[in-house]
Amino acid sequence: MLGVLLGLLAVGLFVGALSFLFLQQLSRSPGKPNFAEVKKDAPNSRLDIRADDDKTYPALVVYDQDLILRDKPDANGKVVDKLRFDDTVTVIGESENKQWQQIRFEAKGIEGWVRAGNVKRAQ
Repeated sequence: MLGVLLGLLAVGLFVGALSFLFLQQLSRSPGKPNFAEVKKDAPNSRLDIRADDDKTYPALVVYDQDLILRDKPDANGKVVDKLRFDDTVTVIGESENKQWQQIRFEAKGIEGWVRAGNVKRAQ
């Protein structure tokens, strides 16, 4: 009788440990996704857009999370909106220290500032 109880206890501990490990795996947040690089000479690519001059040009959001659009080139600026990966925008300027880019988001008709390096020039 004691052997059966010890056996059931061992099986119960084993099942409990496996359940705990399984739930630990399910509760992990996924890592950042790796997006494939869009080739500029790919047919029908959204990067085939051409700019009319060097000061303003079309660009794509390459930041893989929500990109915050602010009302001024400052991390403390008021949040105007959030942009998503692969949104099309127009870069219309940059800050004097080149740390911020001023953009126009035509889809919503808004303008604002984003950190430099989070959008890529469409060519």
